[in-house]
Amino acid sequence: MYFFLPNQVNGLENLVNKFKSDRGFFSQQFMLSREDIPLWIPRFKFSYVFEVKKTMVELGLELPFDDSKAEITEMVLDIPYPLYVLEIYHKSYIEVNEGGTEFCGELKCYYDDAMFKASNTKLRS
Repeated sequence: MYFFLPNQVNGLENLVNKFKSDRGFFSQQFMLSREDIPLWIPRFKFSYVFEVKKTMVELGLELPFDDSKAEITEMVLDIPYPLYVLEIYHKSYIEVNEGGTEFCGELKCYYDDAMFKASNTKLRS
């Protein structure tokens, strides 16, 4: 886990604004160095859920969601009706406590009345 700390006292607001304004900030190569500093991290846990379908359609992936094309019917054996994706949700969470860090990502796809969990991975460090 990496912590980004501002160089200036009371510089947290400027650092957060830098993160927000530069979409490629975390994609760059950083010249990191190890520094031992006294640091206390409070326990925290948060999660985030969003509906993925709209984003995927905006990026051009439309066929799995089109009920008139039923693009994914051939992926399932012996299904008596056309199959397409109704909704996709992505959920992620992170928990940091005295025992370490745990994070998880999960993707759920909904077809008609059924639900399929595409991924559920927990990692602990």
